Amino acid sequence: MTGADRQQIAIVGMASRTPGAAGTDEFWQLLRHGHDAIRDRIQVRLRSHL
Repeated sequence: MTGADRQQIAIVGMASRTPGAAGTDEFWQLLRHGHDAIRDRIQVRLRSHL
């Protein structure tokens, strides 16, 4: 390909499961403010069944 034939493209997207946040923006804010979002999975599962 020559320079005239090339086109630059960008594919931008993000998906995640974010602990302690409703989405990636809220999760990023937790991290920026130094909050720990790590949870014990067993305790989280037990709470969801109560």
